[in-house]
Amino acid sequence: MAGLAEDIGLTLNQVIHARWTASRWPEEHRQSNASYTVHRILASIEDEGERFATIKTPPVGKSRWSADDAKRRVSRVVDTPVSPQEKISAIHFLAQDDEVAAQVSGDLLRRPTVVGKFTSENKARVVEEFTRDEGIAAQAVTKLLRRPDVAFKAMSDDTARHQVNHAQVERGRQAREEFEETHELAPTISACL
Repeated sequence: MAGLAEDIGLTLNQVIHARWTASRWPEEHRQSNASYTVHRILASIEDEGERFATIKTPPVGKSRWSADDAKRRVSRVVDTPVSPQEKISAIHFLAQDDEVAAQVSGDLLRRPTVVGKFTSENKARVVEEFTRDEGIAAQAVTKLLRRPDVAFKAMSDDTARHQVNHAQVERGRQAREEFEETHELAPTISACL
């Protein structure tokens, strides 16, 4: 088969795919008004009867199948997305690489109208994801707690308030230990107590 591929100027993979497509479409079921590409795409329909009936019935309002129509029929990503779901699928397909996804996500999050469409739950989830790193979380919380309305609401949560109080006590203990270990007046003050 490799020799055939070379003789006709195709890759071995192209010949294998063409052969498989031809095997799925006996001559009497091939449609002259449907391209080879459409036949190849619809060849993935497992049930023969359904496959043969499908190619004879183009989508409603159309006289023939297009490659995108065939892809829609077999639930594949289309080349020219039309519906919102097709556009979403295309974006997901193009953003499979994590670096691309990160860049696109960052770009989209800079658009206020996009962020404005997020639900409160999704916004909170995004903030949680971005603050998995302790240093980033501490930086974000510090900035947020400088906003009086945010600090007031945060302190309305018993667990959050308890954690802040515990952190204040712990921070005070650490500051006292550091003072006792490093400051020149520490022994004098300790003797007075």
